[in-house]
Amino acid sequence: MSKKNTLYLYVAFFLELLILFYLKNKLEFIASPIILSGSGLFLAIFPYFVLRKEADAFNHLSRKIDFEYCKSKKFVFILFGILAGVSIILAHHTISMHPLNINQSDIIPFIDEVFVKRFMNGDYVYANYTGFNYGTFTPGYLPFHWGPFLLSKLVNLNYQWVSTIAFLLACVIYLFNLIKNIQNKWMLLINVTLPFLLLFLIYLKSGGSGVQSIEVMVMAYYLLLSISIFSKNVFFKSLGVVMPLLSRYSFLFWIPVYFFNLLKSNLKTFLLVSLIVTSLVLLFFVIPFVLPSPEILLKMNANYITSTVEEWNGQSWQ
Repeated sequence: MSKKNTLYLYVAFFLELLILFYLKNKLEFIASPIILSGSGLFLAIFPYFVLRKEADAFNHLSRKIDFEYCKSKKFVFILFGILAGVSIILAHHTISMHPLNINQSDIIPFIDEVFVKRFMNGDYVYANYTGFNYGTFTPGYLPFHWGPFLLSKLVNLNYQWVSTIAFLLACVIYLFNLIKNIQNKWMLLINVTLPFLLLFLIYLKSGGSGVQSIEVMVMAYYLLLSISIFSKNVFFKSLGVVMPLLSRYSFLFWIPVYFFNLLKSNLKTFLLVSLIVTSLVLLFFVIPFVLPSPEILLKMNANYITSTVEEWNGQSWQ
């Protein structure tokens, strides 16, 4: 891909960061969402048109030989270690400043009270629940949205660390993927830094919501998905799809596009990934949770319909 096209992507990425963290509520209610959604759509769609013109556009950097690559590779590991260390320090400081508070966010308390405790006790996690001022309802979080907190419970780790650890693990995989595919030292350094830049801004500008929710963990899932798209390993490609799929309903709408692209590019890969993804969904969701009570699929979605209608009706403070 040309430097010009690469620059376009970086500009769109930094524009999103500006809107989210520095220009939030400063561009009024029309300009802000237009710029935010426009830059996001550009990041999602522009690479598609680049690839249509040049199928291996995103692999061009791997053919660019840099004789200082070995030296820069060592420096990249040092840089990564520093960035990871700063992430841990910022996370510790932010978690200390913003301990769990149900009045700020009930996501983690809800996961603990309903999913973790029920699963650890051998109860059916999607049985109706009454509480959290929501009345009686069917819990709607998918397995990869609450599953990682089971490990945290087993090792007695503060739940607020789960998202940070998940993101750092995803960054490790991301690092080795970059080293394997990029030999230009400056591009390597820039791309290693970008995920940490986003993480730092979350802790510095939106610390409370960053450690009271689990969005950073979901970011890790999508980072792995982005890596898996370019991977030739069918199991990793499948896992990259399953993690966000079993975390967020919205990802389901992208699945047809993803598999249509696989079908066009490689029939064997399409079949293998389809088989593995189906097997993993059956293993982690359908067999243990849906088969015992198939009606939960309708009840879980009903929760989102109800909450959406209530949001669009307006809140008292609006």
